[in-house]
Amino acid sequence: MKPAAKSLEGFAAQQTKVGEILQVFAPFTTVQNGPFSCANTRAAFARLSPEDRVKLPWAPEAIDWAEWMHEVHIPGVEKRILPEMEKKLKRETKPLRAHATLVSMVDEMAARHGHALALQRMEKTASRASRSATLARG
Repeated sequence: MKPAAKSLEGFAAQQTKVGEILQVFAPFTTVQNGPFSCANTRAAFARLSPEDRVKLPWAPEAIDWAEWMHEVHIPGVEKRILPEMEKKLKRETKPLRAHATLVSMVDEMAARHGHALALQRMEKTASRASRSATLARG
């Protein structure tokens, strides 16, 4: 069951990330909470020289933003961004390095996991209640 659980956890993490990205773009694609302000960009454009304005024509009011989002931006994200995200999510996990001694391994795990339980001795005769009490005492 562990491989299946691990696979499902990975898929859930990926879907959570996709959901977060969709939330970022929702106002631009579905909710239309506009109008969106481009006052800062307009102010920067106004500071350009007339020659530079000719080189960089900018008229946001002439853009069909819904069409741009659906026909340009989202296809670009699907083509260029999502494949890179999938590569990162599917990276092969590297094996942990071998430790020379048990002490070096425990030291690294203690540094990595802080105060979490790193090593525990379990007695065959110990009952579940006594193990729980041992864990609670720390």
